[in-house]
Parts: sequence; C-alpha cells; structure tokens
Amino acid sequence: MDDVAVVLGRLGGAARWSALRSAGVSDGRLRAAVRSNHIRQVGRGAFATHDADADLVVAAQLGGALTCSSGARYHGLDVLDPPDRPHIAVPRHISRQTSRAIVHRTARIGAGVLVPLLPCLVECLRCLPPLAALVTVDSALRQGLVSAPAMERRLSGPGSAKARQVLAQADRRSGSAIETVLRVGLWLAGLWVVPQAYVEGVGRVDFLIDGWLVVEVDGFEYHSDRASYRNDRRRANALTAHGMVLLRFSYEDVRYRLPQVVALICMVRSRGR
Repeated sequence: MDDVAVVLGRLGGAARWSALRSAGVSDGRLRAAVRSNHIRQVGRGAFATHDADADLVVAAQLGGALTCSSGARYHGLDVLDPPDRPHIAVPRHISRQTSRAIVHRTARIGAGVLVPLLPCLVECLRCLPPLAALVTVDSALRQGLVSAPAMERRLSGPGSAKARQVLAQADRRSGSAIETVLRVGLWLAGLWVVPQAYVEGVGRVDFLIDGWLVVEVDGFEYHSDRASYRNDRRRANALTAHGMVLLRFSYEDVRYRLPQVVALICMVRSRGR
C-alpha cells in the first residue's frame, strides 16, 4: 500500500483523519508515520506533510476547507489580490473564532481541505468585491471549467441578488485578469467594448471600440523579444492600414492607474476616427 505521506500528498499535503481513512489509511499506519516523522500531526485529527502549504494546514486544523479566493488559487484560477488570510469554509454547527482565517459557514464541506470549484466560485461572488469576483469568474469561464448558468443555479439566499448582478457582467472572452480589470473600467465609463475582437489581417485584439479604436494591454509576463517586436510593428501597421487607432497600455498602467487609462481612452474616442 502507498506510504501515508504519499496519500497525504495526493490529498494536497494536509488532511483530516476522516479523509485519510477514506483513502485507505489505517489508524496504526497513521500513528507509525507520525512517530517516524514521515508526516506531522498539526492539530486534533489533522495531519500534514512537512512541505504542506500553510493555508491548507490551517484549513485542516480548523476542520474546514479552503474556499473563495483562497480555494480559487488552488483550482488554477486568477485572483486579483491574494488574501492576507485564508478563506476557510467550516460546517455551520462548528463554532470557530480565529484571527488566522476568514471563516465562511456552510451546510457541508465534504472530507477534503479544498472546496470544489463550483461552490468555491459561488463564495467568490458572495464575498469578494465585484471586480475581484469578476476576475476569478472570468478565469473559470475562459478555461471552460464551469458555465455561468451552473453558477447562477447555485445562488440562493442572502446576498444572491448582488452576486447575480456581478455574474451578469462576467465574460468568457476576457483574455486575462488585467483585461477584465480594464473591461470593467471601460464599462463603468459607459463604453461598449468587444473583447478579443477579430480584425482581418491582424488577428485578435484585446478590445475593439466603435469598430475603429483598438486597445491592447501588455500582460504582466510580457517581454519584447525580437520576434515580439517585429510582430507588434506588423500588427500596428496593419491596424493603421485599416484606418484604425491603436492604444497600448502596460500591466502597471491598468492595474495602478486605471482612472487615467480610462480617461485617455474616452478622450481619444470623443475625438472620433
């Protein structure tokens, strides 16, 4: 049978005794693994590998599971601002008061220390500021991991009206987190934009406004190597040949100077083609 540390690793590095038992680990094997220092006991009924992520360890210690933006990161989704404390779902009947986590109370969480994707996204819609929630939801839609109707069906009870309003603004065409940020900024300014619009002879552009104003955002990992440099110039020239205007912004521009970026785009648009 697999080593207890291997089983823990498959469960994410931290787990409660109930999850280990369901995975086939006996009480004797578990105690032996702790005695031999192959794994560590991190709380009552909670166990972890020596390199387990700190957030997962806290979830196991509290008898809960990572949810909201904390869980979204483990599902491979974009998160606008990583939380300073983990968001952890615990059963409603368990009283937990701690400064180590933001506690979410729910009817059930299952045996693992990570809330499944769909309820995790629903918690993002309920808990996070609208822009932060949209960044994560857009990421899930873009990757085809979930559908908007599936999320909407899970929304009920207090806070659902606000969550539905946020979900209605989600768009699977968003190419990145920073594009979601700019799209929302432009939408709030009253601009109707087409994300990931196709332009003949150019390809996809981040945003197209009024059929002639193109806005592109260089992502956080953008590097202008020689091939990228040539491609950028080719695309810019092709857009000019189409009679279009191109505005380009850096990740830092959009993330930290959004009002100024939106104001510039609005000014260029107001001058006309």
